[in-house]
Amino acid sequence: MRSWTPAIVVAATLGLIACGGGDGGEKAPPAPAAQPTPPSTAAAAPAVDADDSEAEPLSIFLDANVIEGKAPLTVVFKVDVDGGTVPLKWKWDYGNGASSAAPETEHTYVYEKPGVFLVELEVEDSAGDSDFDILEIEVFDK
Repeated sequence: MRSWTPAIVVAATLGLIACGGGDGGEKAPPAPAAQPTPPSTAAAAPAVDADDSEAEPLSIFLDANVIEGKAPLTVVFKVDVDGGTVPLKWKWDYGNGASSAAPETEHTYVYEKPGVFLVELEVEDSAGDSDFDILEIEVFDK
């Protein structure tokens, strides 16, 4: 008995498909035309910093040495900044009507009156990327 190798079976099968099945009937339909590749919908290229390397997205984390205490309460805020493209713009809102644009990763503020204050810090980089963080400070009567 003669055995068929897979290569012969595949070649014979392809030959039958190419000629419409080999029974003298209809021919196989032509293969569909290649479709053009649609335009890319990828996001714009990320920001590039001064040394032409790709900048990581801007991310900040706001913390404080104390978050509650008696008035007057001196709070030292600390900010961790990752990524972004320098220079950075800072916008501090102390939750009591006072604000600042001080570009400091360690920043001191004194709360003179009691209350609960939502401190907001927003940082924006030169590429327009921004991030913010909020911290609650509670100040008690003297």
